[in-house]
Amino acid sequence: MKKILCALGLVIGLAAPAWADVLREPPKIEFTAPASAETVKTAIITAATKRKWQATEVSPGQIDASITVRSRHMVKVAISYDDHGVAIRYLDSADMDYQPAEGRTYIHGNYMKWTETLANDIRKQLDASRIAVN
Repeated sequence: MKKILCALGLVIGLAAPAWADVLREPPKIEFTAPASAETVKTAIITAATKRKWQATEVSPGQIDASITVRSRHMVKVAISYDDHGVAIRYLDSADMDYQPAEGRTYIHGNYMKWTETLANDIRKQLDASRIAVN
């Protein structure tokens, strides 16, 4: 039994690099009252640009943003928004150890740091635009 558990632990341990973590998206930013789409879009683009993300509106209600760090690590996210909130989700990456394994998706831990920072900056920009968030 110990051999089986050890083997299982080894297989699970090798499923993702040691520095990778389970991919998690930042919590959705929800507004306490409806907000204008134009004001929300401006807040998102302003916040992203201040953090060196390249933000492009791809359709009404969706902005794709990407960042390249040290000319090596790239992350691309979709930022969807409406009059009730903003959500960030993974789209693509390069050199971030993205790996679906064992029913989960793994990625370098910096992905979560970068997207959580982006979400916090969007929150601050929304607050500066007088949009109340939960």
